[in-house]
Amino acid sequence: MKIFHILLDWIARNLSHIFCKEIFQHRLILFFKSGNNTMIAKQENPQPQLVHRYHRITPLPSVPQVVHMDLVNACNLACISCWNHSPLLAAPKSRNWKLAKMDTELAIRLIHELAKLGAEKLIFSGGGEIFLHPDIYTLILKATLYPKMKLTLMTNLLACSDPDFLIQRRVSSILVNFHATNRKSYAAFHPGTPEKKFDELLEKIDHLRKGGLAIKLVSAVNAINFEELPKMLELASHLDCNIQFKLASVAPGTEVTMLTKEQKKWLWKQIPSLRKQAKLLGVHKTNLEVLGQQLQGGKEHNFPIREIGCYAGYYYSRIQTDATVHYCCKSIPVGNCASSSFMEIWQGERYESIRRSLEKGKFFPVCDSCGKYDLNYTVYKTIQHFFSPTQDGHSPEKTSTAGPTL
Repeated sequence: MKIFHILLDWIARNLSHIFCKEIFQHRLILFFKSGNNTMIAKQENPQPQLVHRYHRITPLPSVPQVVHMDLVNACNLACISCWNHSPLLAAPKSRNWKLAKMDTELAIRLIHELAKLGAEKLIFSGGGEIFLHPDIYTLILKATLYPKMKLTLMTNLLACSDPDFLIQRRVSSILVNFHATNRKSYAAFHPGTPEKKFDELLEKIDHLRKGGLAIKLVSAVNAINFEELPKMLELASHLDCNIQFKLASVAPGTEVTMLTKEQKKWLWKQIPSLRKQAKLLGVHKTNLEVLGQQLQGGKEHNFPIREIGCYAGYYYSRIQTDATVHYCCKSIPVGNCASSSFMEIWQGERYESIRRSLEKGKFFPVCDSCGKYDLNYTVYKTIQHFFSPTQDGHSPEKTSTAGPTL
C-alpha cells in the first residue's frame, strides 16, 4: 500500500499537466482493488478496517472541507432547548462568556489562511447570533473575496439589518434557525420573543430567496415542535427552501424539552410519509433518512454514532471565539490559533491521536449527542458504497476518489 501511495503522489506531481489526476487515481484504484476485492466486500462495518483502507485509497483533503468559525456568543433569542441561552439551563452561562467575540483581526487572518490552504467551505456561526458581532459585514466582505471558498452563514436572521448586502456579496448559503410554523409556536420555542417576529423571519427568508440566495431551514426537533414537521415541509416548499431536521440534544435543566421514547417511536413511524410528502412538495433536499437514524438512538437524547463511526476529524474543524480549535462541534480542544497556524494544529499530534482513537471505536462521552451526525452518516454511506460489491462480485466503478461531498 505504501508503494501505491508513492505512485499516486508521483502521478499527481508529474503527470497532472498531461492527464486528469482524478481519472488516473480512479483507474489505479480499480486496478489495485481488483485482486483484493473479495476480502474488502466481506467487511460489513466500516469501523475500523474499512475506514483505514478507505483513507489509504482515497486521498484525504490537506485541509478540512468545512471549517466552522464561532464569531460571537451573545444572542438575541433564548431558544428553549439551547445549550447556551435556554432559560431552563441549570447552570446559565456567565456574563463574560456571553460577551465573548472573536477578534476581528484574528478572524480576517484565519479567513485568508483557510482560503489559501484551499478550504472548500467556511461557516460563520457561534454560541449565539453572528449578526451581533460588531464587524460581521466586514468579515462577510473579506470571506466573499475568495469565490473558491464558499461562505455559509448560520443565523436566526432577526438581527440582520442589511439582507441586501448578503445578496450583493453572493453569500453561498444561509442556514436559518427554523423551529416553528406559526406565531404561537415560535413564541413558545423562543420564550420572551414577540409573536410578530415570526412574520419578520418569513419576510426576510422570502426576500433573500427572491435575491437568488440558497436557504436551508434548520429545525431542532424536540417535544415542543415534533408534531409540526409536516407543516415545516409545507413552509419549506412555499419559501422554496431546503430543510434539515436534527434531534435537539439537551443540556442539564433542559431535559423537559427532549423527546420521550414514545414520542421518538411515533415520529420514527412518520418518516416514510414525511419523505413522501417532501417529494410531492418538491422539497428535494431533506435529511429525513438521517433523522430516522437519529430517532433509533438507544436513549432519548442519544444518536447511534457508535454504529456508523466518527469521521469529523478528517473533514471538519471548529474554531471558537477565543481561537481555540476543537476537533468537532463538541468541547474537544486540539490547539489555539492565537499561538499557532491552523495548519500546524490540523496536522499536529493531538488531532492525529484523536483520529486514531475514534477510528478504533474509542468514543468520548459527548459523542452520544453528536452534533455532526449528518456529516458522519454521509461519510459512512460513502464508505459503504465505495466497498459494496456488485452482482458480479466486483466493486462498482467510481467516478471520483475525492471523498464525500459534505
